[in-house]
Amino acid sequence: MIKVPIIMLHHVDDAPATGTEGWTISTKQFNVLLDCIQQLGLETTTFEEIVQQRWKLNQLNKKVILTFDDGAAKLFDFAVPLLIQKGMKAVFFIPTAQIGGYNEWDVTSANAPKIDLMDASQLRYLSEKGMEVGSHGHEHLYGHKITETQFINELHTSKNILENIIAKPVVSFCYPYGEVPENYRQLLQDAGYHYGTSIYQAFSNRYALRRIGIHAADSKKSITFKLSNRYAIYRSLIDKVLKMVK
Repeated sequence: MIKVPIIMLHHVDDAPATGTEGWTISTKQFNVLLDCIQQLGLETTTFEEIVQQRWKLNQLNKKVILTFDDGAAKLFDFAVPLLIQKGMKAVFFIPTAQIGGYNEWDVTSANAPKIDLMDASQLRYLSEKGMEVGSHGHEHLYGHKITETQFINELHTSKNILENIIAKPVVSFCYPYGEVPENYRQLLQDAGYHYGTSIYQAFSNRYALRRIGIHAADSKKSITFKLSNRYAIYRSLIDKVLKMVK
């Protein structure tokens, strides 16, 4: 299992749409996050790079992985250019049924505002710039609310669509809503994925990796803590409790 901080982000926007505030950080906060990474002597990497380089655990000691869920097109206004400017990498998890569309799953189920999502040309651009494009399923479905056959289809359909767009293997999967179904290890392996990411996990492993959310309330102090080994230990304890009471 890789033991690096894996940051979870969705939107970077100074004027978030109503209803998305909890999943949005400001451009200033994003700058602070990247500054903290640099000041701590960390380097961004991706799951794709880890697979390609075949790094050993001790070679990952000073690495961090930035992940963005859903692929909001507005990330191209600020976040993507800043990452490229700073020579940093990130992973973008994409629900393939909505490529070039909008967050239909949110609008339908929660009456959320429409958010434009990245199109195929933008995904190719990210890949060409050293970013990783990973799967967020095909239709952004709850893994524990669908059948195993449906989940397998989500894994394979999304992977095939993305690989046809970026012309390279897709190695990582992000469970929509952080919900991990039963038998997930075997299902991801059989579909050809090397890594899977969730949010809260009692026992983090390569097919259900724990992630660290950065939110609007976070400061430089809290972000620095979240990037530390102490926070990793804290999460390993608190996640077990959260899973017990869920």
